[in-house]
Amino acid sequence: MVVIKDRTKIADLGNDFFKDIDRNGSEFDEFYGTMFNANIDVIEKYLFPRFQKICLVIGMGDGNAKSGVADYIEGMTNERFKILEKCSEEMKNRLQDGSLTIRFTHKRLVHTKLYILDSKDSNKYRAYSGSMNLSEKALHDNFEMLLCDYGLKEDKLY
Repeated sequence: MVVIKDRTKIADLGNDFFKDIDRNGSEFDEFYGTMFNANIDVIEKYLFPRFQKICLVIGMGDGNAKSGVADYIEGMTNERFKILEKCSEEMKNRLQDGSLTIRFTHKRLVHTKLYILDSKDSNKYRAYSGSMNLSEKALHDNFEMLLCDYGLKEDKLY
């Protein structure tokens, strides 16, 4: 379960990340995120239908813990495009056309969870920061917290 707090009004926004996005972020078509853990199925199920452009930075782990994406990739050979053999057609297309970018940290562990909704056609943004990774467990089982901020791109916080 996720608890989402509105930073500007100090109010609860509910406990479903993607319902909040559907309610308050339908004008945004770009999703930027950094997280320690992400699962391929969450990217495909929740992000693909909502966003035209998705850019993710995923922490690969500290030697002991690995993200779902890291486990997914590690099971493949090191040949350059082997990842495309196991991806859905939509993921293949998005990786190839650049509408999905996934980057991984290498030397330093990134544990930050930050999600920004944006649109090049709007002067607004919506951002979430807290403890939630992009995994089914974080979305539905764990007790997670997100702080939400939104406003105009000229705001100092943006």
